[in-house]
Amino acid sequence: MVATFEDISKEKQALEKLKESENRLAALIVNLQTGILLEDENRNILLTNERFCNMFGIDAPPEALKGLDYSNAAEETKSLCTKSAE
Repeated sequence: MVATFEDISKEKQALEKLKESENRLAALIVNLQTGILLEDENRNILLTNERFCNMFGIDAPPEALKGLDYSNAAEETKSLCTKSAE
């Protein structure tokens, strides 16, 4: 019988800090006076805010959009968006 022990306290602390950071970012996005939509690499909505819904006439709370596939909507509304100068 073999037993191994590993101290994972640093990993747990790092995960907690990451979650705290994600929560702060989410709160910032929700409260911005600019329409924001954050999607993952598969075009699924991770987070959006009320201002975004208002800008595009979406009659649903931002929380209801989380997890939806945004690829078709992005194509349909791309003419309404502009790329900012870098």
